[in-house]
Amino acid sequence: MRARILAGVAAASLILLAGCSAPPEPTPTPTHIVVAADVSCGQVSDVLTLLTNVFVARQEERLSSQEVTGAINLAHSMMSYVQSEPDTDIGVAVQKLKAVPFSGLPYPNAGGDEDEVWNTAMGEVGDACRAAGFELAISAWTGG
Repeated sequence: MRARILAGVAAASLILLAGCSAPPEPTPTPTHIVVAADVSCGQVSDVLTLLTNVFVARQEERLSSQEVTGAINLAHSMMSYVQSEPDTDIGVAVQKLKAVPFSGLPYPNAGGDEDEVWNTAMGEVGDACRAAGFELAISAWTGG
């Protein structure tokens, strides 16, 4: 008799539980993460650091053509990931810089046609960073 009662209680419990479900998870809303000026300027500085060191090593013939190409491709990739606030002077300047094609070695005095466009765009980023209280910085590790 006791087994029947337990079986009945278990069956009733299953029926009650079958009707219960967890409340639906709320749909996440996209959030805007503010990118600080020092982050944007620091990321551009990282790109400049890589290009500067590649340019110096190339001039000193310490990198093969394949290594230069690989480093330029990496710099191009890094530039595409630079974060900035779109409606700020830094954001506008970074977007202009991102729009400059990376053909050859897009670095001042590298000898390509894009030098003037790239230099102008990089100058605008530097001006915007400076106005926000940050300087673009290059860490040179090649040469000397």
